[in-house]
Amino acid sequence: MVVWVFSVIVIVGYLAIFWLKLRLSGEHLNTARLSLFLILNGFFVVPYLDIVYNDKFLFFGYHPEVVSEYPAVGWLSLLFAILHCFTFPGRN
Repeated sequence: MVVWVFSVIVIVGYLAIFWLKLRLSGEHLNTARLSLFLILNGFFVVPYLDIVYNDKFLFFGYHPEVVSEYPAVGWLSLLFAILHCFTFPGRN
């Protein structure tokens, strides 16, 4: 159950950032919009890396038993942190 709920949360978060990437891409992309995107994207990446390295969950605190009992949570955190890091709008 924990893995399924976490999977849904990270997928919804990535879809939101991907939608924002598509929305901000194009000729109307400027420095302010790119900065806003990077800040919002950082709000997703930092908690994922906090789960991977420190076993800290946003709003729930330090819970090392979750990652040790459900290793998929750690792997999903790492995967989606990498995906978020490569999601940027462009001027295409």
